[in-house]
Amino acid sequence: LQQFFTVLVAVSVFSMNVAFVQYQNAATYILTFAVFYGVLEASMIYSCRFSVEDASHKLKWTLYEIVFLLMLEGLTLDSREDTESGLFKISTAAMFLFLAIVFFGRVAMTVKRARQFAGYYTAVYLLIACLHLGRCYSEGLDRILLWVYFFVWVAATPLLYFCVMPRDDDSEAAAAKLAYFDVPANVDYVITRFNGLFMEILTVSIIVPNAFYPDRPEQNLAGRRQLEDGSE
Repeated sequence: LQQFFTVLVAVSVFSMNVAFVQYQNAATYILTFAVFYGVLEASMIYSCRFSVEDASHKLKWTLYEIVFLLMLEGLTLDSREDTESGLFKISTAAMFLFLAIVFFGRVAMTVKRARQFAGYYTAVYLLIACLHLGRCYSEGLDRILLWVYFFVWVAATPLLYFCVMPRDDDSEAAAAKLAYFDVPANVDYVITRFNGLFMEILTVSIIVPNAFYPDRPEQNLAGRRQLEDGSE
């Protein structure tokens, strides 16, 4: 399942590259990448800390990848430079709601040792889900809400480690509080995921398109400009 998910991420990067060549909008590229990477980051935050090998988690990851596939499908339906399709917006909201409730919310309710840690990310992803849901109904605020998401996503983890987690007090009470936030991560798992992701993105979104379509001018920016100059 994780291998399939990695391929989907690589395909999403390829789709964003195609859109960037077409529209040359760096802000849209950054914001769209932040959405997909936020979903990837959430899966890694969870998987490197909690057991995910049981049957219930396999079902959850299957549903997770179905929603991610809908996000990717919505991304390919984009028809304008600075907007996303309704399918992309609603599937993104559903994805973060799914992460908040089914993954981190379940841990917050059932695992006392990780309650504060999981509860924090439950709140973060619920907020993010609300922001993306708001994008579905507030056309005029769409880009503003997407930027708000971007800053919430960037600030979430640093805020946890530098502001929320107790650090100054060396007492036993402070150590006990810290234990509820300090959930150890499997660093080897994170490294392996990043290595696999890097290779898939390099292959699917960069090497293969250039190898199969080296002479198609619409596949690169220089060729596109030549076509535009020739049509004038």
